Amino acid sequence: MIVTWNIVSRNIGLSAELREQLRHKLAALEDDLQNFPPEKIHLQIMLERQARNARSTVALTLRLPANIIRVEKSAAEAGKAFDGALKALQDELKSSQPPGRLARRRGQSSEPGREAAVGFTPEPMAEGTGPQRLEDMVRDLFRQNYNRLRRHARRDIQHDELAGDIPKGALDPKDLVDEAARQAEAKPGQKPREMSWLVWFYHLIHEELRRRRQRLKEAAATEISAEQKQNLPEDRRLLPMDRMVKEEIEPEVIKTEDIVPNPEAVPPDQAAEENDLLEHLQEAIKTWPRLERDVFELHFVEGLGPEDIVLITHQSREQVRKLIASVHQRLREEIRAEEEFV
Repeated sequence: MIVTWNIVSRNIGLSAELREQLRHKLAALEDDLQNFPPEKIHLQIMLERQARNARSTVALTLRLPANIIRVEKSAAEAGKAFDGALKALQDELKSSQPPGRLARRRGQSSEPGREAAVGFTPEPMAEGTGPQRLEDMVRDLFRQNYNRLRRHARRDIQHDELAGDIPKGALDPKDLVDEAARQAEAKPGQKPREMSWLVWFYHLIHEELRRRRQRLKEAAATEISAEQKQNLPEDRRLLPMDRMVKEEIEPEVIKTEDIVPNPEAVPPDQAAEENDLLEHLQEAIKTWPRLERDVFELHFVEGLGPEDIVLITHQSREQVRKLIASVHQRLREEIRAEEEFV
């Protein structure tokens, strides 16, 4: 099972000898990639020689299932710059890998038979092909997670509809996610450093949903029909994102496969795999405060940690901790109520 890679060069010739040297050095990175599915990984190598001082700069951009890691180093020689960038990438990779079950939720695998299966292709992609810019890597990462993000947006919208916060059918989850994709690709430099790329995608979706809820509220206040679907601005071009693979919108119900257990909430989530309980939860969640609904989705369904939720919701660490505990208790109570009913 192989990992693709490509080289983008500026003022540096790509000889066969240079490509062979780079491939030989990449072997040191392969051990750090064994727990990731190779089909969801790509490495871009950027080589540049500065005309003004003849120094070489090497930037390595690694796309993972849920994140993008980029490092850059400069030196008098391209080989030394590459060695420094490779070491920095290895350090970043080791420090950013989430442990255990959450790692698998984010696209990794810790299956025993997976080791020694991941390696880079013998040759890079043909010159001029593959991602050429950071925007290309961001677009590919969003595409990889598109269906997951749209299911999340669909459930968030459904929770708001059931709670009576927005009219049914007023918002389209696809429009919501496509707008977040457009923003991420158009201005990748705006991603906060403390956020992973996937967490930033969730943040953009939540911010866009908040803005659209506010528009609906203002429209209702000015006697615009709340039953009429929201008219979005016509300029919704998604750059190259509009080539994203499309699928049928799933039925508007919470489904078993949407609920993925979080290791910090095992008892309620194990029980939540039962279909009858999911129906019961769908009815109960509509009465919860919005922040608790958000925490339920992000923590108990999407498997994101408290620190990620702090960044997405703008709540304090203490508040997020209390919200998780409150939702955990609500789930226990709903489970007990369902068991007693049965």
